[in-house]
Amino acid sequence: MHADQLVIATGVDTLPELDALWDVHPIKGEIVKVMTDRAAVQQTLFYKGMYVVPKPDGELILGATSEASRNRDVTVHGVQQLLSQITTLIPSLKHAKITNMWAGLRPQSTTGLPFIGPHPAQQNCWLAGGHGRNGILLAPITGKQIVQQIMQDSVALPTFQPKYGGSHMEVTINQQKRELPNHVTTIEQLREHFGLQNTVVMIEHNGAALSVDEQNDTHITAGDQIEMVRFVGGG
Repeated sequence: MHADQLVIATGVDTLPELDALWDVHPIKGEIVKVMTDRAAVQQTLFYKGMYVVPKPDGELILGATSEASRNRDVTVHGVQQLLSQITTLIPSLKHAKITNMWAGLRPQSTTGLPFIGPHPAQQNCWLAGGHGRNGILLAPITGKQIVQQIMQDSVALPTFQPKYGGSHMEVTINQQKRELPNHVTTIEQLREHFGLQNTVVMIEHNGAALSVDEQNDTHITAGDQIEMVRFVGGG
């Protein structure tokens, strides 16, 4: 098979190719699907790294755990962790019927940023990966960026180059360690960094809930513990 251009976007299966170039690792996620007699949730809800997604057929998708592992098994520990978090938020789901469970692997970069651009050593080869748990959400814009680069309508964005340069600061966001660029020094800048400046977000900083005004003025330092709950409207 011959191709003028090659795009590698095969998710976690790209890891053997990419490990030597970028610090990317698989993150296992376990998901549970449940059915309830009544609509417990009518919009997508995010809570402490977990989410609840209502489906038109009345089922709810509960996800997802995050664990550095290549194992694809659904485990008692993972399901228990997931259900404990979700039922703390929505106690009525304790009586929901479990209809399915599964686990998958996500390719995650240590910076939390995907790589979208040309292979540094191979001509006519393009890479798109490292999106972590947001791969399915960012797939459309990632595909558009790759096409534009191949057609030379745009160039690779420096932020998404495989080796993202600059110093970083490690904090814990929704119970996951994340590396932030050092220019992100306030909660307001953190929201902008994750594209949440126009989204309703409840934020706790080191255990203290922040008002909108406090988010603008609160500074971030290495080792901080941050919790973000994002609400997304639904129909």
